[in-house]
Amino acid sequence: MATGFDEAWRDIAHRIASDDPGFARRVRGWERAARANTIIVFVLLAAAALLLAGGLATYSWFALAAGAVAFVSAFAVDSRHRWRLTRAPRSG
Repeated sequence: MATGFDEAWRDIAHRIASDDPGFARRVRGWERAARANTIIVFVLLAAAALLLAGGLATYSWFALAAGAVAFVSAFAVDSRHRWRLTRAPRSG
């Protein structure tokens, strides 16, 4: 069920794509990067949770260290993604 907002949004996106295909391509790239970042961060956090729980259950220092690295990596990946989004865009 499409609302008036959805239709207006599709119309705006279609006009931008027809007026400036380069900009539309960059926006699609940003959307793909955001989706990939979300998946990567989710996987890293899930791995961290499993490794930390397993490390605590088995007293495995290796699993605890790997879980801690995965946990910190999730935040590093997300911070890097946010930093790249806030950079000033370079004109072609």
